[in-house]
Amino acid sequence: MPAITHITDSAKGYSAKVDRGGALAVGPSRVSVTFNATLGTDNTAVNVVPAKADHVFQITGILLTANSNVSNVTSATVTIYTADTETTAKGSALTTLFIIPVVRDDKRDITGILAEAEVGKWINAETTDDDVFVTILGYYIKVEN
Repeated sequence: MPAITHITDSAKGYSAKVDRGGALAVGPSRVSVTFNATLGTDNTAVNVVPAKADHVFQITGILLTANSNVSNVTSATVTIYTADTETTAKGSALTTLFIIPVVRDDKRDITGILAEAEVGKWINAETTDDDVFVTILGYYIKVEN
């Protein structure tokens, strides 16, 4: 006879979940959504993921593509960071999440990550050499007060 058990968080009372196949869910339980932006001007803040009040954004993947405008001598360095506004430059970033080089006419796929932005903050990006196309995958989670 199976034992009925519950796994819960003692602070908030959240319960662990079991997936459709009957396995304990130990990873992300949401489907990622995508946000896309073009980093078309050097050292200029571009909003990629909009802020959402009372939510954190969990980043699950990043796709970067540099076109032929990027120098053939040096790579473009893309900085992804959290900010108070959609136009906050990286010099005023709250948290630098990733610094990723990408070379001319190439792409970078970064998957299998789980990084979290602060509650209600924007996720912006800048490049040292344009044009770089950025896609951030992830999902919002409502934060209980």
